[in-house]
Amino acid sequence: MLLLVTIRRASRAPEGTAGAASLVTQTRERFETLEPQDCIPAGVYEAYLHRVPVLGVNHPQYRRVYELQHVPGRKHAEIDRGHFAGDVKLGLANDMLGLIALGFGFGLRSPGNGFAKQMCLQHSARAIAKFMTHTQGAGIRVEIIDP
Repeated sequence: MLLLVTIRRASRAPEGTAGAASLVTQTRERFETLEPQDCIPAGVYEAYLHRVPVLGVNHPQYRRVYELQHVPGRKHAEIDRGHFAGDVKLGLANDMLGLIALGFGFGLRSPGNGFAKQMCLQHSARAIAKFMTHTQGAGIRVEIIDP
């Protein structure tokens, strides 16, 4: 049996699509979510762990992230860490193209030199670590619900 993760999208803006995810194990865990405006289509997907390079395509170290299966028109739709999901055509920062990032809260901060402050997801690495602890590497079913 796959664990169920429900993602409810709440708002769309040039800074990204914000929502909340819940994972029901022995307890109910809640995470905030952020995606680029060009979101993964709403629906139900199975997701399994796969390996991605830590720093780039040819890097020898890997980490494991969940990849959603059979997403229409997408390859490598993942649940991972990230902070900014801005519309790059509008000059906003985006470090999560094609993925759903988990975190604990939203805030305003500058992504770096030359960028104005924009909405960002906070504590993403901590949220992913907690999510991985709860899932124990098991397959999950991800239900994405639009507002």
